[in-house]
Amino acid sequence: MRVRKVCVTAFACLLGAGLALAQERSAPAPEVDQALRDRAAQFLQFTMDRAYRKAYDLVAEDTKDWYLDSGKPRYTKFKIEDVEYAPDFQQATVKARVTEMFAMNGHDVPAEVVVSDIWKMVDGKWMWYHDPDVINTVFGDFKFDRSKAPEAPSSPSLPKDLSPEATEAAAKKIQVPTSVSKKELVFDRTKAADEEIVFHNGLAGVIQLNVDIVGDYDSFHVQPASASVPPDGDFTFKVSFKPIGNPAASTLRFSIAPFNRALRVALGFAQ
Repeated sequence: MRVRKVCVTAFACLLGAGLALAQERSAPAPEVDQALRDRAAQFLQFTMDRAYRKAYDLVAEDTKDWYLDSGKPRYTKFKIEDVEYAPDFQQATVKARVTEMFAMNGHDVPAEVVVSDIWKMVDGKWMWYHDPDVINTVFGDFKFDRSKAPEAPSSPSLPKDLSPEATEAAAKKIQVPTSVSKKELVFDRTKAADEEIVFHNGLAGVIQLNVDIVGDYDSFHVQPASASVPPDGDFTFKVSFKPIGNPAASTLRFSIAPFNRALRVALGFAQ
């Protein structure tokens, strides 16, 4: 029994040493990791300072044209949280938590999001890179598998036909994780009143809302009539009721662009 115990203990020690060695081998050299973090921080700082000419020098040659044509985010704060390396340490994904400014009703609204930047080693230097097979959507970034048919339901993918009709049909297949704080707003038919309702955007990107009244638009009003809702953010709308004539039950409609979807909230009266 003692011999068996010693053998088991020795095996556990060897296994632990092997795992530790494997973990050590899976990590890059400290100077490689530091060089990447320095370059990534520099790129994020240039983006925050809107020093795009300087950031351009950190962009890989095969991505420069894309970078010039792309929209530039507006960051006010950033912090690198994690780095994931490829097995050969020639490519890595840097994840940073940033505070990004979004335009909403004519005002700048900050939102905290996590962004993923791809970097690859070119001639001994880390260069920022855009993967052409990565689709940037409001859900986040998705890797486009060109070996699969566009209709494959396993993941969102770009259709070959990019006509408005085909794009609309593809959008209808996407489940939009959005919600409202109330399914119904109830008013006193004889009294003017205001009610608030909160719309939640559960997506990883900004969505555009158009809000209107379906039914008695003389008695019911909603403000604002449109809004840009930041990622994983909330927006509060005010519904006003003023009895005019014989008020009728109506519907508050949230139209979600670009998905051609709508959420509806009943506007009714207490019995």
